[in-house]
Amino acid sequence: MVSQKQQLAAAQAKGRKIIAEKCAVQSSETANEDLWNELQTANLRIQKLELHLAQKIAECTNLQSELEKANEKLAKHQADFNFWKSKHKGTYYELRLQCQTAK
Repeated sequence: MVSQKQQLAAAQAKGRKIIAEKCAVQSSETANEDLWNELQTANLRIQKLELHLAQKIAECTNLQSELEKANEKLAKHQADFNFWKSKHKGTYYELRLQCQTAK
């Protein structure tokens, strides 16, 4: 026959096994919840970074268009400068000739 001590030990072992299984289930549920929360946090971070990237792309596009406008202005000013430089040079030589002929 099985003694009371053996029955008690078997019952305790069974109880410990059930408690260990419940702890394992609870820890896996907690782990799943933790992973889910980390995923949600990561998704929010990705959305924020995508928004920040979109803003930087818009800013970059704006700066590139401003740069193109500035380059067009610079090219126009350089053309004007070259025009006036050649005109001034021609006028200068013409005036020098007139001055020398007047002497």
